[in-house]
Amino acid sequence: MQIFFMKSIRQAAAVLFIVMLGACEKDFEGDRNSVPLPETYAVVDTIKRDSANFLSTTVTAHWWGESKSGFITGYEVSLDNMQTWTFTTQQSGTFTLELPEGLKEGLLPIYIRAVDNKQQKDPTPASMRFPVRNTAPRIAFDAVANKRPASTFPVIRSVWNSIDVDGTRDIDRYELVLNDTTLQLFVLQANFTTENISDSVASVAIRFESTRNGTTFGNECLVYTGTKTTPASSQTLKGITYNTVNTLYVRAIDRTGNVSAWATDNFYVKAPNSDVLLVNALMGSPGSALSFYANTLRSPLVNISTFDTLVGISSISGPDEFYPDAVTQSRTFSLFKKIIWLTDEPNTLTTLQQNTVDFFNNNGRAFIYCEFATAFPDNS
Repeated sequence: MQIFFMKSIRQAAAVLFIVMLGACEKDFEGDRNSVPLPETYAVVDTIKRDSANFLSTTVTAHWWGESKSGFITGYEVSLDNMQTWTFTTQQSGTFTLELPEGLKEGLLPIYIRAVDNKQQKDPTPASMRFPVRNTAPRIAFDAVANKRPASTFPVIRSVWNSIDVDGTRDIDRYELVLNDTTLQLFVLQANFTTENISDSVASVAIRFESTRNGTTFGNECLVYTGTKTTPASSQTLKGITYNTVNTLYVRAIDRTGNVSAWATDNFYVKAPNSDVLLVNALMGSPGSALSFYANTLRSPLVNISTFDTLVGISSISGPDEFYPDAVTQSRTFSLFKKIIWLTDEPNTLTTLQQNTVDFFNNNGRAFIYCEFATAFPDNS
């Protein structure tokens, strides 16, 4: 009995030893086959600055990584608390951080994780925290893009650059007013399409047209963005005046409530006197020819007592009173019911065709006087 009992103990001990040996071998094999993950390092983890010297939201960060089992192929960067990542092969970058809406300053992080040649990613990303402050935007009218006639009928195009070092997406809205900043402001939300010149500069183009009742023009304007023919809002831009210089005031407000200074754009607005427009597109002796037609229109036979004039060829018959873009010029022509087009240059008929879509859609009528040279192709 004792011999049998001792034998059983020895067998049990042997089985236990084999199990333990197997477990140890499994642990050992696991340690031997594991591959070290890549590691990421930032130059600094936090930039220290007093509140008077916070950075703008556009910052530059530097980092590096190492792999003990291969090599680093790139890095993933996150600006939104590791919700999304962007891959780069660079070890530095310039980024625009976004403060939460309503906050003008804060300590914002950038996270970076290294990626090795086995597509393994650092599970503990490095981070850098930047003390940043939102910067107020600026408005600057673009003298080149803002080209317009020296005097304009009450269809006005205005172009400005919206400048924000925190990024063009930081602009929330624009406030506009004509001539008097104490008037009710027209609010233009910045959610329409603009032309981004850079990450921090956007070109904004609007067009505003006077409201009218028949041939009477009011003191309010509908506002359109870009080349759209639907108003941006049911609200009107108030305060336009006629036969004098007007001033458009514009300022920008960003998402944190920072407000730019007012920027101004000046232009002379003339009110149409009638529904007849005489277009002077004559190249040869434009003054005498125009005088002849003006007197003829006023004769008892034709009996047009009042009409407006517009010069159509620059440097020949005087300053060009045409807008450079077809939409604004077409809307200008649509203010009239009749157009009398005088020209001795057939090429100006192309201009007439391109800029009178709205005019003819409103049942406008045109009388065209044009001289054709003997060599002018008949099939034209």
